[in-house]
Amino acid sequence: MPRSITVFLICLLLAGGLAAQPGDSADKHPPGAFDHYKKGRALVDQGNYQAALAEYEAAIRLDPRYDFAYGSMGYAHFKLGDFARAAQAYEAAIKINPKDPFYWSELGRCYKELGDLSKCISALEMAFKLDPAYEPGARLIIGKFYEEQGQKEAAARQYQRCLDINPSNPRLVEAARVALARVQK
Repeated sequence: MPRSITVFLICLLLAGGLAAQPGDSADKHPPGAFDHYKKGRALVDQGNYQAALAEYEAAIRLDPRYDFAYGSMGYAHFKLGDFARAAQAYEAAIKINPKDPFYWSELGRCYKELGDLSKCISALEMAFKLDPAYEPGARLIIGKFYEEQGQKEAAARQYQRCLDINPSNPRLVEAARVALARVQK
């Protein structure tokens, strides 16, 4: 499995993935918005990201403050490889709900893919300031960024920090160990 997919899966495991958002229900949104959101989620589950985007856009037209729809739109854009639009969607979700660490974490991943280390680190740091459970995954992403730039010592520091935090997720620990061994060769 490619390393970028492994890091993504680790982050999803830490963040609870794209499971139904707690507290989101039809009664919180104008008629039809939640239905479009649910259709979009079903399309994502089928791998039909383009069609899912249309459903999320319909949900947002009905409820411009629907942060879950923006966040899911970000995910669909990310899966399609459109990292700039994914970042825009996560930024929109953050404007509505700035205290959701998942949006910040995903925004950091977008900036990593866009090659903007400063914004990547800032977004990931915000994620783990809001919820310390995000720090190990964030350290892996930052380490991977440094590793891809050929900065092995900086990458090793991030991977070691991930191990020092002692996360409870054995997959995350294993990914950090493998990454640390790779850069220490």
